[in-house]
Order: sequence, then C-alpha cells, then structure tokens
Amino acid sequence: VIPASSRACVECHGQSSPAIIDHWRGSPHARKGVGCVDCHKADKDDVDAFSHWGHTIATVITPRDCAQCHPNESQEFQRSHHAAAGQILASLDNFLAETVEGASEEVDGKRKPILFNPHGGTPGMMVNSVDGAASVIVGCRQCHGSKVGLETIDGGMVTVDDLKPGPDGKPTNTEAIAKIKKNDDGKPLFHFSTWPNTGIGRMNLDGSTGSCSACHSRHDFSPRRARQPENCGKCHLGPDHPQKEIYEESKHGIAYRDLRESMNLDGETWILGKDYSQAPTCATCHMSGHTRNNGKVTHDPGQRISWTNRPPLS
Repeated sequence: VIPASSRACVECHGQSSPAIIDHWRGSPHARKGVGCVDCHKADKDDVDAFSHWGHTIATVITPRDCAQCHPNESQEFQRSHHAAAGQILASLDNFLAETVEGASEEVDGKRKPILFNPHGGTPGMMVNSVDGAASVIVGCRQCHGSKVGLETIDGGMVTVDDLKPGPDGKPTNTEAIAKIKKNDDGKPLFHFSTWPNTGIGRMNLDGSTGSCSACHSRHDFSPRRARQPENCGKCHLGPDHPQKEIYEESKHGIAYRDLRESMNLDGETWILGKDYSQAPTCATCHMSGHTRNNGKVTHDPGQRISWTNRPPLS
C-alpha cells in the first residue's frame, strides 16, 4: 500500500534507486501502508534536516524516530547492552584493535612488533584517514557503531557532543549548528569516517543511541532475517566474541541447519512450541516469545541472562 504522502517518493526512487523501493515493497511497512515520509520526516530544527521535493526529511533514522510507532521496543533497546556498544571504542576493552592487530618492522636486522595505533595509519596499507585507521573505521565501528558526524565549514566535524541535544533531541548549541557544512541544496554533509553507519551502538545526532537497521535491515525490515543466527553472527564472531562459531558447532546450530526449512521463519508470529520446535536460534533464547511466557518478545537481548562471565563478581 503506497500512502499518498509517499507516492512521489516511490515513483522517483523507483527510477533512481530501484533496489531501495524493491526492498520496501516486500516489507511489513509496505503491507501496512507505512511509507517513506512516515519514517524519514523531520522537523526543520533537526540538525540533519533538509528540504527535499516539498518534504522536510532526514537521512538517518534513529531509535527515537522508530519509537513513534514502536515505543516499547525502543525503550527495551535503549536500555540494552546493544545500545551501549559504541562506548567500547577508545576504552580499555578495545584490546583487539589497539594491541593485538599489530605489525612488525625490521630494526638492526631483527623483527620487532609495532603496537597497533587506532589513531594512526594501518600497517601495510596506503590508507591513512584523518580520523583513525581504516581497520577501525570499517572494522570495529561497523559493528559497535560510532558517533555520527557532520562536516564543518572549517574542515572539522560536529557530533552529538558538540550539539548537546535536549530531552526532545533538538540541538542546543547554536555555535556548533552554525559551523555545519551544507551542499548547494541545503543538505548537511556527513563526515566520511562516520557514515554510512549501522553499528548497533551508533551515537546519533539527536542524543539517542543505536541503530534498529543493524538487525532489521533497511529498507525491508525483514522479521525472517532477524530470526536467523546469521543476522547476529555478522558481529558476534572472531577471537574476542566467538558466539557465531560456538553456535554453529553446537547441537543447536547443527539442528538449525538441518531443519531450518521447517522452522516457519516467515510466520506472522514466531513462538517456540507453537509455530516451531525444531531448533533454537539466537533470537529464540535472547529475544523471541515461547509458550511459557505467552509469546512475549523483548528487544533487550540481555534481559533474560541471569549471569555474566565478564566481571570477577560472577
């Protein structure tokens, strides 16, 4: 269903960026008449807002925007560890990027290690960005998220720290707003090192944290995809968080691969013990409903975890 407010969007972007429209047409939003303007609409005093063919819109859709229709899900997500994932960058926990991912150089005929510097160049590569190493920008930040930034007229960057948004998400620092660089059409320009950015703990310009599209891929927002372990495995893998590999080699993962075609992944509801029972995925235990909790879903994946193996207290 194409709402009248978004008909022109669908017609134009159907020609200029047809893949986006194709994804949207297959989404739950499209089936229920939720169009482009419903999600992308913005107020004129939003820092990233711009006029686009008669509509005031913004490129970045934040959890604050999604909360207009999904308030409970947004609140659960905002209090989750996912939403805080971006805070690991520049912290002592960021051991892999800062120390392990190093290189070596020859000194006096011997090979000696070079400690990895996340704010310098990437060893062995010609890429040396002004805002950190390429491996951090396209690696760590793609999962954890980082601060979304806008270019400034003096060649710098403005983030949520500079804008100081109030409880309503509107910026309060007029000096920072005045510095934002815009193109000839009045559209604010994103800093290249911070956008695109679908990190789960992305720090948005309106003060909210996180990105719903990290799990619910834009623009189709597929429940089927969010229910599958590969959706979580794109981030939860590797030596410092090997949950993907552990799951794949477990009896749960083996059963899922064998029986996934019988798991009703396309179902309108997805309740363990009612809609399927073949195998659990990550979502089954951490988020989805089951017959013993009346099918209740949560968007805080840590809500059901009763222990943690990180702090010594546990």
